[in-house]
Amino acid sequence: MGQPVVHFEVVGTEPEKLREFYGELFDWEFDTGAPVSDAVSEPGNYGFVVIGQFTDPEGNLIGVAGGA
Repeated sequence: MGQPVVHFEVVGTEPEKLREFYGELFDWEFDTGAPVSDAVSEPGNYGFVVIGQFTDPEGNLIGVAGGA
């Protein structure tokens, strides 16, 4: 049996538009205020989402990031 996906990211130059697109497509809500957000992207430009099968104790996350 394979290993589960534990984290993936979608990165682009317009993260707000990416979050809007994927939010509408999959009904995702992004947390752009997580403490690690500023360390990995421009402030306010990194959004985490945790959904359905990704909510196991290992902390599987999806990240949408970007900036200049």
